[in-house]
This record gives sequence, C-alpha cells and structure tokens, in this order.
Amino acid sequence: MIFLTLLLLTIMFSIFSVAFYHRIWNPILLFVVMLLIGVILSIGECSSKNFQAAVFWIVIGEMFFVIAFICAQIIFKRRGTVNLFCPVAFNLKIVNMLVNLNLIVSILALFVGIYSVMQVAPNFISIFTNSTYVRELYLRRSGNTIITIIGIFLSLNFFVTFCFVPIALQYHVKKIVPKLTMILLIRLFNSIVTMSKEAFIIDAIYFVSVYILLLKDKKEEYKFYRKYGTVFGILVIVLLIVISFQRNYIGQRKYSGYGNAVLGTLREYISIPIEAFGALLNLNSIEYTKGNLCFRPIINILSYIGIGEHVSIIQDVVTDVTSSNVYTLFGNMYRDFSYVGIVGLSILFGFFLGTIYKSNHKNRISRIIADSIVIMVMFFGYYDLIIIQTVYLLVIVYAVIFDKIIAAKLYVNCDSFSFRKNSIIEQNIKNEEVKTFETYSSKFN
Repeated sequence: MIFLTLLLLTIMFSIFSVAFYHRIWNPILLFVVMLLIGVILSIGECSSKNFQAAVFWIVIGEMFFVIAFICAQIIFKRRGTVNLFCPVAFNLKIVNMLVNLNLIVSILALFVGIYSVMQVAPNFISIFTNSTYVRELYLRRSGNTIITIIGIFLSLNFFVTFCFVPIALQYHVKKIVPKLTMILLIRLFNSIVTMSKEAFIIDAIYFVSVYILLLKDKKEEYKFYRKYGTVFGILVIVLLIVISFQRNYIGQRKYSGYGNAVLGTLREYISIPIEAFGALLNLNSIEYTKGNLCFRPIINILSYIGIGEHVSIIQDVVTDVTSSNVYTLFGNMYRDFSYVGIVGLSILFGFFLGTIYKSNHKNRISRIIADSIVIMVMFFGYYDLIIIQTVYLLVIVYAVIFDKIIAAKLYVNCDSFSFRKNSIIEQNIKNEEVKTFETYSSKFN
C-alpha cells in the first residue's frame, strides 16, 4: 500500500513538473523518479521491516520537499515557458577561450588528483587492483592545506568553465567535438583514479542540465536525447566496468562476468542508499549529529576562520548494509534531528533549492550554473544530500562573481550587469504582437 502511494505521488509530481516547466529534464521529475527507481531496485534486497520504514519516510520526506520546492517556485514566479525567449547571445570567441581553459583545468585537476592519491597509495597499480583499501585511506587522509586550496580552486573553475562546453556544442564552435571528447575522457580517468564513481556521473548530469536549459523547447530536448544519449550511456558503462575491475568483483565471484558486474554495480549504486536508509531507521540506538551533517558547509566555513571544528565529508558506517555510508538525502536529515529532521529539513532544503532554481535564465551564466547545480543535487537525492558538500555552494557564489567580471566581453546585446534591457525588449515585442492583433481584429469588425 505504501509503495502504491509512492508510485502515485511520483506520477502526480512528474506530470505536474512537465506541465510547469515544459521540459522532461527538470529537478522535480528527476528527484521523484530516481527515488522511485531506487525503491524498486531495493525490493527483496532488505528485510520487509526496513523496506516499509524506508518507503514510508521517503513518501513523507518527498511530499514535504517537493511541495516546499513548488511553493518557492510559485512565490518567486519561477515557472518555465513553452518556448525560451532570449535576445542575448554569446561571444563565441570568448566561449571558445573558456572551453580551452576548461580543458587545461581538467588536466591540472587530474594531476592534483593523482598526486593526492599517491600520497596514501602503496603504488599506482594498487589504485586499480585494491581500490577499496586505497579509497578508504584517500578519503580519511589529512590533506595538505595548499593542495586542498588548489583542489577547491580548480573545482570552482572547472564547473564554471565546463558550462561553456555545451554552449559551444550547441553553437557548433570549431573543434568542439574533439575538445569535448578529451574533457570527458580526462574526467572519466580522474573519476577512476580518485575511485569516485559518482564524480563522473555528476559531471555528466551537470553537462546535460546546462545543455537542456539552453534549448528553446521540448522538441529540441528530444533531439538531444536521440543524438547524445548513447554516448553518455557508453561512458557510464565503461566507468562501471572499470569499477568492477578495480574492486575485483569477478575475482571475488560476486558476479559471473562483466555484463552482470555492470548491471549489479548499477543496481547497488542506486538501491543501496535506500536499503541503508531503512536499516538506519530501525537501529536500536543512534547518536544524533545535531546539524553537523546538513549544515556542514556553514560549520566548515566557520572552522576556516577559527570558529568550531571542521566536519569530515565522510559519514560513519552505522548500518550493516554492505558497509554503506550513504542513506539518501533523508538519511542525513534523520541522523541530524531524527524524524522531525526529515520533515523540517525537507521543507527547509526544498524551499531553499526552489528559491535558487529559475528556468527562465535569460542566458545568464550564473543563473544557468545555479540551475544546473540544483538539478544535479535533486537528481542525487536517492543517494545523498549533495548540496551539503561545501564546494557546490561555493560554485554558485563563484559563478556570480565570474559572471560579473566577464559579462562585458561574453554577452552580446545586453547590459553587462543586468538584464533589464532584455525584459524591455521582450515586453515591447509582446506589445507589438498585441497591437498587430488588435489592428487585424479592427479590420474584420
């Protein structure tokens, strides 16, 4: 019964979101569908008690989260349009330069990743042959402050400049396809070296989000799926095969072959957070973290100026679900403030993300980046509360600063610091359409 409630809720929110945004790829639909897929894949993989608890509180959390998100969208007039109108264009010479910069940043980030991993790995080969052990050492390392700052700086610049790659692809900038291929392969290898399967998937979701946000209508969205869907699918499969090799799933006889390993790894990746969430809810005792998880960005920023202690990005393993330390986004809320946290923090974060997201972005880079981050965060709701990773909030802030610095050279037909002129142009066009209609109407009366 509770599963049917979740199914109906997913269908209702999905239909509403497509009508509201005039896009299939929208934050609400991705949020509810990925949670539903995770629940479906976890059927039969955990006890009935854990499964029922997980689904019940996913229904409660999802309802409050999505309603709060929708309320923020309505209050701040964020509804999408059937056809995206924007008279603002990009200076393609600057776009091309920023794509080249992204390629350089990607290479530098790879070198920093290799350097950081090699500080704890016995040797380079162990990254591929004993990744579970090396990753545990890597995530719990005491990082060099300079390397950490360099890593954050590269991450900020990667996400901001990566936004221009799908723009260049849409505008058919010269040599964009080989550049895109190189960037994706570098990021794929970086994900493998740092033993983070979600890192490349985050890049892929971010890329797709930027691309689709720039499309004029749903018809162009369908074309994108047909043209590029297979490519991203192949890259994800390659990543899963490498992960299976890294973790020696075949040698451990966990799977009979790489085909089964791909499907099994994909199923586990989506369903295990749901299973772990159910197990978490039924623990006999738990020490609540009282905001240390969901408000980690604030706590860590304060720690940098000497107030309080830094909170690790790594959560403790508190259940017996295959050593999982991810419990969906609702698991973070529960670990902080119990069941009250699931309700209260779902409302808080739903409203917060709904306030940020604005599909009518007017081609403003800072808005597109913020929207793409929101979509990515909600896509990964089945897995974790990604927004509590400090870097993504910093990306949104950094994008605003970057946008204002480069606006004069990047945008064509617009004011460097505002889009008031665009609103006037759009309103004039609408007024002309009304006048034309009235003229024709008067001729027939």
